[in-house]
Order: sequence, then C-alpha cells, then structure tokens
Amino acid sequence: MVAPLTSVLERFGRDLLPPIPGRYVIAPALRAVVLAGIAERTGRSILAVVPGEREAEDLAEDVSLFSPESHYLPAWETLPFEHVSPSLTTMADRIVARHALSDPAATIVVSSVRAAIQRLSPTPVAPLHLACGVETPFDDVVAGLADLGYRRTDRVEGKGEFAVRGGIVDVYPTQASGPVRIDFWGDEVEEIRPFLISTQRSEGSISGVDVYPAGEVMISDEMRSRALELMVEEPWGSATWERIAEGIRFPGLESWLPWFASRKTILDETDAIVVLCDPERSRERCRDLISEEADLAEALSGTWGKGAPDSGSHPPLY
Repeated sequence: MVAPLTSVLERFGRDLLPPIPGRYVIAPALRAVVLAGIAERTGRSILAVVPGEREAEDLAEDVSLFSPESHYLPAWETLPFEHVSPSLTTMADRIVARHALSDPAATIVVSSVRAAIQRLSPTPVAPLHLACGVETPFDDVVAGLADLGYRRTDRVEGKGEFAVRGGIVDVYPTQASGPVRIDFWGDEVEEIRPFLISTQRSEGSISGVDVYPAGEVMISDEMRSRALELMVEEPWGSATWERIAEGIRFPGLESWLPWFASRKTILDETDAIVVLCDPERSRERCRDLISEEADLAEALSGTWGKGAPDSGSHPPLY
C-alpha cells in the first residue's frame, strides 16, 4: 500500500522528536503525522493507544496516509461471557497487527484501550508464507492450512476456507480481500493467482501470499491438557471442557480464552514505543471496562450452573 503523504515526513526533523519516555502535548489532528515521524526517525515500532474504538479506527486511517507500515488492532466486538465468536475479519486484523509488532521492521499499530487491555491468546500469529518458485512440500501446505484453522471444502466461497484439486490449492486468507489459487509443480509453487468467487476464474498473478491463522484461538495440546484438568477442577463447565479436550472447535470458543491463557496483553507482548493518547480518558475507559465485565459476571454467574465461580472469582478478559 502506498502512503500518499510520506514525503511530509522529510520535514519531521530530529528536533521535533518528543522525549522518550516523557509527555508530549499535540493537537489530535497532528497525532498521525507525529506518530509516523517518530517511527521514521527512531526506526522503532509504535503502539498508539487511544480511549475509544472509533478514535482508534480514525487514527489508524490517518496514520496510513503517512506510513505504509501501519495497522489497526481492533477489540473483539463481542462481550465477555458472550458465547459468540468475533468476526473473522476482526480476528484477522488483530493477528496481522500482533505479528507486525513482533517483526524487526518498524511499524505503527493503533489500538483502543479495550483492545490494549484484552487478554491475548497463546496461539501463534505467524503466517504461512508461499512464494512462486520456492519448493514447499504440497502435503505440508495442506496440513499447514488445516493447522491454521482453515476449513477444507469442495469449493472456496468464503474467508477461512481452502480446497484441493489435484496439484492446485485454493485458499481465502482471512486477512485478504479475495481468495488465491496456488498451482504446484510437484512440491514447487509454480504460480499464485487471485480469483473471483462468483466465477471461480483466476485473474493475473502475484509473486507470493501470506496466509494468517483463521482464528485467534486454535486448540493446542496445552489447551487440551488444561481442559482435562478443568473437568476435575471446574466440573460446572464439563460439557465445554470435554469438547476442547477432544480438539473440537465451536462457535464462541474464544469466550473461554480466560480459562486457558495467562494474564498477558499486547502491552506485555511488545517492546515497541507505547504512546498513550489522552491519558486521563484512557484510564477512565480502562476502569469502565473492568467494571462492566464485573457487572456482567455478577448478572450471569447464577446461570453458569452448580459449582460455577462466584461473581468476581472468574478469570477476567480485561
């Protein structure tokens, strides 16, 4: 992606760099160019945190005008204890942003407070990279897509699906705007072509593709072992623990993440420069989210069944 205002950063001299760590007072309209300027001059990644979701979306869009290496880290649109999975697009954006922060190349990730304080899944976020002319065992690619949570179908029609026909693999990466068709010659990737779902006809070609995990929570051996322990420690949720122990993914799996992940957030995962915008409002938003989760737990704890944790003793998402 081309950032149309990159040339503006040439005027962002080192004399404009704020103290790190320190406080810097700027108008909201200048946040994007200052963040891009800091990343450009320091060569370090930046995690910018703002109070609200809409603010984060707007700032991420503004930053993309100045830096081609920028990402938006959204929060799940689901509520704690709501047994519904976040959308594939939301999870894909989060995975891509987390992976970008782990990369040595400098990047800018914009997050809301809600996204920043959310407990992270231990599932790896690295993509499967495929490139033309590179030998990549065909069977390993098929197995790798399944391990990344992609659902095998006869015909790819939506994100998170893949299909195999002879030496051809069709896949719709969850972070991509469309599916791709990967032609193999033996174990070598011969050609990668985007195609249309409506006609299944390919158009043009690309040199490579990254396929990120199809979800934030993949059932690992560690999760399965922990589920077996929970069947003894927390029998009220045995029906859920049993499904996880058997490796069965189901809608709403992500809502059980607090029982399987340590209290680690994006702030613990990255060594990027953290820029907290509007600190007082951000702190207030943080307190509100924690309070809202506690209120939800109090309202719902009576429906969790006999032996379920009392309100306040559950593992929190925030």
